[in-house]
Amino acid sequence: MRTAMRALCPVFNTNRMVHQYVVEAYCPAEGRRARWRRTASAARARWHTGRRRCAGAWKGVRVARVEVGLPPESHVGTEVEVRAWMQAPGLAPEDLAAQVLLGKLSETRDIVEPEIVPMTYQETAPGDGMLFRANVPCKRSGAHGLTVRVLPRHEDLGHPHETGLIAWAG
Repeated sequence: MRTAMRALCPVFNTNRMVHQYVVEAYCPAEGRRARWRRTASAARARWHTGRRRCAGAWKGVRVARVEVGLPPESHVGTEVEVRAWMQAPGLAPEDLAAQVLLGKLSETRDIVEPEIVPMTYQETAPGDGMLFRANVPCKRSGAHGLTVRVLPRHEDLGHPHETGLIAWAG
């Protein structure tokens, strides 16, 4: 018990917890607050209007199609191209944060400990929607899975899940 406490207490304590809160939550929030104070109130109003517009348009957001460019043989160290087409009536590509979630598969075929890879906007094609693309690195061997999701994006969002809006590939 003493050995466990000696090993764990320096790592898992309130000083570390407070430091993590300051670095990951309070400092970014203060940066957003300072940016808001420097900008005119019209910019703040635009963000609130944009947030309402995004929330109103979100029911039409969907991942229409996902293509994974698997080579005949893949090895650790290679990359796999993932392309996803998004339907998002009323929203622009800069309003969306498309992401690939990938990780090892469990026995139940669920993705375990997912890694998030951001996707970049490529183009908008009539009928197909907005094309986003990412190169996903193959870091480990074994059975892996991936899926695509899209979240709202704005520089003043405190956290990507703050709005509660998300669309997954079906």
